[in-house]
Amino acid sequence: MKTVLYRKIDGLQIVSGFASLVIDPVETGKIVKEKLPDTDEFKAITKQQEAMQETLQKANASLKAANLAYKAKNKKAAEDHSRDNRQSMEIYYGQMADLKAMTPALEKMRRRLFVEHAVYFMPKDGEICLQDDEISNLMKKIHALQEDSFLDIGGNIIPDNRGIVYWKKTAAGWTQTTISKLGEKVPAKAYTADALTEDQRDEIEAQRISVLSSTQKDAEKIKALELAKNRVHQYRLDLELEGDPDALNKAQVRYAELKEAIEKKYI
Repeated sequence: MKTVLYRKIDGLQIVSGFASLVIDPVETGKIVKEKLPDTDEFKAITKQQEAMQETLQKANASLKAANLAYKAKNKKAAEDHSRDNRQSMEIYYGQMADLKAMTPALEKMRRRLFVEHAVYFMPKDGEICLQDDEISNLMKKIHALQEDSFLDIGGNIIPDNRGIVYWKKTAAGWTQTTISKLGEKVPAKAYTADALTEDQRDEIEAQRISVLSSTQKDAEKIKALELAKNRVHQYRLDLELEGDPDALNKAQVRYAELKEAIEKKYI
């Protein structure tokens, strides 16, 4: 059996991996110890051990009788009992070999019972035990995930839009929001930067400037004019490199247009 490893992100249980459940050997061993005596393998070995014990008792009895006969100087009886002892021991060693051959079957049954009656340790924090078909389904989905998505323990694909900025227009004007939680989506009638039209960009920029103080506006305007000069300067150099005799005049016209737009922007 397996467990799903997960981590909590923004209240969601996100799959991070899979692991096998760990069997509790002590508790499982107790059940196996109770079940094993009812198996044919155990009964066969028990019967074999009883037969060996009976054979060994016969061997010991014949050995004892042989010793008594030797003491009584009854040679024939001593030899007969010694022969019986040897025969019993030969039978005993044969039974021992048979017992050894039966042991693997018993161990196989023990392992089978250990699996069939396994008692598992309880999953730790960040783990949950699911049915095999559920685990298989999650594994298939997680292998097919896109880079910007996650999977929760319910098998739901969770989009990762964290860091995406969008704008939405309300009665009060444009609002800008950065998605910070896993699973959040860009709402309806909202626009990411690449979805905004040129007119919408102008509206948003005008709204931003409208709340600036005079000092802030002046500071931004100075930077914008300086940037415009640098761009126009590069534009003039490019024209001169191309041999345009009217490069200076064209650059002055271009700068005048940019300057007018900047002045209008920061009124």
